[in-house]
Amino acid sequence: MPTDESPITHVFTGKGHEFRVEQKESPPFQLLSLTPSPQPQSTIAMPQPFTTPPDDYPQPPQYPSFFEQPYFDPHETLYKAHNIVQSSIATSLSALPKYLDMILLQDATFLPTHILAVIDTPKAPIPADSKHYTDTIPILVPINYTLFASKIRTDFSSLFPDVSSTTARYRPPQPREDRRTRTLVITLPVIPFQVPHPPSFSLLLLFSLGLHATCIPDKLVGVALGQSGATSTPEPSGSSSRGRTHMLSPHSHHETSSPNLTLPQDDPPFVDDAIPHAIDLHTTTGLLATYLLPIPVIEEFPAFGPMVQLLQQIRELEDLKIFRDFNTGLWRNLLSIAPKDQQVHDIARVAFKVTIEAVRLRELYIELERLEKEKKKAKEAQERVRREQAS
Repeated sequence: MPTDESPITHVFTGKGHEFRVEQKESPPFQLLSLTPSPQPQSTIAMPQPFTTPPDDYPQPPQYPSFFEQPYFDPHETLYKAHNIVQSSIATSLSALPKYLDMILLQDATFLPTHILAVIDTPKAPIPADSKHYTDTIPILVPINYTLFASKIRTDFSSLFPDVSSTTARYRPPQPREDRRTRTLVITLPVIPFQVPHPPSFSLLLLFSLGLHATCIPDKLVGVALGQSGATSTPEPSGSSSRGRTHMLSPHSHHETSSPNLTLPQDDPPFVDDAIPHAIDLHTTTGLLATYLLPIPVIEEFPAFGPMVQLLQQIRELEDLKIFRDFNTGLWRNLLSIAPKDQQVHDIARVAFKVTIEAVRLRELYIELERLEKEKKKAKEAQERVRREQAS
């Protein structure tokens, strides 16, 4: 009998041949632990999650954490951003003076250079002696030409001969003290300026020039700075914000430009990186929508259908037409001056399309209701005739 170590011989015969195959017995089966583990050990260090992003880590875009109108009056805010007192004039365009004295809120390095006397563009060419010019009261809008020219694509240099002249150096207006009123004033040239829709022009200009981020409401400063980690620029001593807005000078850290500055220039000195905004411009540009659509409708963005459906449900037709007319006017203004900020374009276009479609749907529903009522009345009349004939 073979032992455990002796081999086993297998003999195979066939067709005159004999095959012998020796085979040793297999060792008894035993379960052994696998050492080392069959899973290969990686020699590459796995990245560990970090709690504090590195300095070069890209920051996500910031958006307003709440939606409400940041300024009670955008026209007044535009004046504050230019550091002058809001003013109006009770005279027609034909009798408009060439210069106006404007009172300064504070002695700042960023000041307006011109006053635009804004009137609506006539739908058809009219003569110079038309009542359109003698009866229309213009809206006075301050601008800084350097900023205006750097943020607007349309070339309006022909309207500013004092700046665009190539034969003389441009000297921007300088503040002076009015001894009679003991206030700082600045004398600004008045430029007639036609736009399709004057009521919405100040709002469009405030956001298109990026000045909306220089007058930040108290409630918006705390929320926005808490998100972005920015720090607000302190107000100059002696200035008064009346507890409602933070006045931020767009050039508080920028050296005063020379009075002999020649304009226009290929690279205007007033650009975004020269404006110490309290928060990022794009963080607050979205607040433009609060003046164009109701807050619940904005919260449905970017779903166009629900925005239209909700707007026509929560507002009456008369209110919808007010929204439509204002947004249409602002959109026409935008096409006229062509701001360079694409975000302003996108917001105005969405609001324009939403209000147009909401008015169309509401008028369609009203017409369907009218037809349904007429159909119901006709059916009732037929039933009444049938009953009379049956009796």
